[in-house]
Order: sequence, then C-alpha cells, then structure tokens
Amino acid sequence: MLIKVYLLLSAATLLAAGRVPHLEERILLGEDTTIEENPWQVAIVWNGGHHCGGSIYSKDFIITAAHCVDDVEANDLQVRVGSSHRDEGGTLHQVAAFKWHSGFSRETYATNDIAIIRLSESLIFNDRVQSIPLATEEPEAGTKAKVTGWGTTLKGRGDGILQGLEVSIISRGLCQKLKFFVTDDVICAGALFNSLGGGDSGGPLTVNNELVGVVSSGRPFLTGQYVSVVYLKDWIQSTTESLSE
Repeated sequence: MLIKVYLLLSAATLLAAGRVPHLEERILLGEDTTIEENPWQVAIVWNGGHHCGGSIYSKDFIITAAHCVDDVEANDLQVRVGSSHRDEGGTLHQVAAFKWHSGFSRETYATNDIAIIRLSESLIFNDRVQSIPLATEEPEAGTKAKVTGWGTTLKGRGDGILQGLEVSIISRGLCQKLKFFVTDDVICAGALFNSLGGGDSGGPLTVNNELVGVVSSGRPFLTGQYVSVVYLKDWIQSTTESLSE
C-alpha cells in the first residue's frame, strides 16, 4: 500500500509540473525475460555504451526511434543482437547507415518518431535472433500488449537483464485527456502503478508477436506513447528500399 501511495504521489507531482520524461531505461515494474522469448529485440550501442532499443525488421534492417539516431553518427553506433544482457553476449554489428522520418521533431517527440538502421552485414537468424512481422491492424483500446527493454527497475538500474511488461492499449481520446499530444501515428499504452508505458526508447511494443509500435515517450506510472508501424508501414518499406540502394 505504501508503495502505491508513493507512486501515485510521484505521478501527481510530475503531472503538476508538466514534465514529460522520456523512456530511455525506464521499465519500472517489469519482470526478467529472455531473448529467446523476444528474439527480435536489439540493443543499440553508442560509443561503447547502451543507448536505445530496437527491433529486427529483416536480416539487414533495424527499426528504432528517430530521437535515438538524429544526433549521432553511424560509425559511432553498433547493434547487439541475440543476448538477454544489455552489455554482453550475442554479437555486435556495425551500423552502415540510418534514416529517420523527415517529419520528426524533438519538440513533439512521438509524432513520426521512427528511424530505420541498415547494418553493415546481414544477420544470421537462429533461436535468439529473428525478425518480427509488422502488424496489419492497429490494436483496439483494451488490447493487452507487451513492451520490452533494458530499463531501470524499482531496485535501480538493475543488472542489465532484459525486462518485459504487459500494458493495455489506451484510446486516443483518453490519451488526450491525459494531456498527451496525440496524432494519427501515435499509439498510447500503459497502466497506473505498473508502467511508464514503455521500455528503452526505440524498443518494441508487440501484440501476439507482431510489432505494433516503437517506444517514443511517456509519463511515469500513467501511459506511454508509441509510434504506430501500421500507420507508417509505407514509409518503412520505402525507407528500407532507399537505404538498400
């Protein structure tokens, strides 16, 4: 009970202050999970340290958030695949190039907050490294979804083990009442007391092992905003084609 009271007061304080923290490293009440259960999950490494999450779209491409790459250089980035650990295991792959949505702005964050990374060499798929299909329809409000990432827990930064969390899709109307800036390409999801609504920025929001969203931003213990891959499917396809040339 005391923990819930503390969390409620924390959330109320942040709302009153109008603060909108971003979701890097902030799955607060998730549970340990494994890469075998989420083989599409990747860790994006910048200058040797964990930077963001991402999802394997194909052997050559990773989907992540635009704000994860809009101020970095490709040669400073690597992608770790096939590991449940944030900082070790699996294999590291150099980034060859990336492109973020031209409509992205750090002033609004969630709107068009998506980017495609091309790897310098193709991945080898196995039980720990797999692509994830894009959902064909956006989930309805109330649908249970899953978000994963290497985030801070209530016990602190944690030991770098992949975290998984169940969240509920929230209607755009309710999301707007929570004072979020909601556009057609934004999905909201979360649950009071057990979620920031997301994990590491750029990481996956999934329903039935299909990618429905990319972690963008949110408010603690209330909800998070995700970029809809269904809405931006044409952009994803055209961008991967342009990066292949």
